[in-house]
Amino acid sequence: MGNLRVVTLLVSLLLFPVTLNYMSPVISVMGAFEGVIAGSVLLFAALFASSVFLGRLWCGWLCPGGALQDLVCPLNGRRPGRRADSVKYFIWAVWFGSMIFILLESWGNLRLRPLFMTEGFVSVDEPSKFLIYYIVVLVLLAAAVTVGRRGACHSICWMAPFMVYGMALGSVARVPALHISLDPKPCVNCGLCARACPMGLDPVASAGSSDVPYECVNCGECVRACGKKALRFGFGPRSRS
Repeated sequence: MGNLRVVTLLVSLLLFPVTLNYMSPVISVMGAFEGVIAGSVLLFAALFASSVFLGRLWCGWLCPGGALQDLVCPLNGRRPGRRADSVKYFIWAVWFGSMIFILLESWGNLRLRPLFMTEGFVSVDEPSKFLIYYIVVLVLLAAAVTVGRRGACHSICWMAPFMVYGMALGSVARVPALHISLDPKPCVNCGLCARACPMGLDPVASAGSSDVPYECVNCGECVRACGKKALRFGFGPRSRS
């Protein structure tokens, strides 16, 4: 499982110059101004829908930004606090609210263009676009180095709230979903799982609680690290207390 995750993250990172626009919050707003629903909007909708059943699996297994941050985790292994988590919701609310408002202005003339501003399928397809690409990479790395483990995921990611709200919807509806579950009997509270978590969480505390662990990315690193086999993947409803 661990090797498979490394491979999927490596592939996503290598493809980042190709896929950048399909995750871009800027492209989605630029499209909205022209009455266009861009490909990135479709991805955000897909992440929301899939998170009802899979949680933030995208973040743990497929996100190139997550792969970048995992590379620099040794530079700052601090666990980000809840204050960092709250920043991304403010960013998301301003950006998403603005995009929806602009799209509503063109409601009667909306067009679906998945390849908007990426007609050649490749996001970074000319030298001038490398500057944008490297700025994005530097911002992600800077957040991880300054904030702590996967700092960008905690503090500035515009995609994470879609999945958090999808998880919340699934929890309220009692929909079976992928999650990390805990068998407390073999657990000796050694802390190995917490040290292995790329998001800086305490998997024993979150898996043993009825609260939905919205920052968990279902990467399975805690499952791998647990020598007592107290943690495992589960699929079933999780309710918030």
